[in-house]
Amino acid sequence: QLRLSQQPEVTKPISIAATDRFGQHSKIKRVMIYPNGEPKETAVQCFGSNLNELMDNAKLKWNLMQPIQALFDENGCVIERFDQLNRDQLICVSTTKTFITSSERQREIDIKANWTRTRNKYGDQATDIRVNSTLASAPQLA
Repeated sequence: QLRLSQQPEVTKPISIAATDRFGQHSKIKRVMIYPNGEPKETAVQCFGSNLNELMDNAKLKWNLMQPIQALFDENGCVIERFDQLNRDQLICVSTTKTFITSSERQREIDIKANWTRTRNKYGDQATDIRVNSTLASAPQLA
């Protein structure tokens, strides 16, 4: 009869797959994402181990119909590499190549609404733009 202390020590080799999963897990970053033109307060968590995976997950989270073309930080700087991201960083995802703040987007909406109200109240001609230019003489070249 062998006792526990007399039994040979059995060691299991660590599988390569297990170490790969651990290595891959450490590369996954959690960031907070919000759509371009939306308030930062609408940001939700998103995970990814590279930029493409992060963009795919963001597209699914926000149910975007078009592919994400650019990632921006809070200041509107383009994020081109995964190592530019920090944990819990606030990221703007955009389906275009341009960054727009929520206040700029709201301003555009207000302009369109005013334009439409004016057309409804005064007719289509109220928003027609006419430019008249008359030159008394040819411009002088230096």
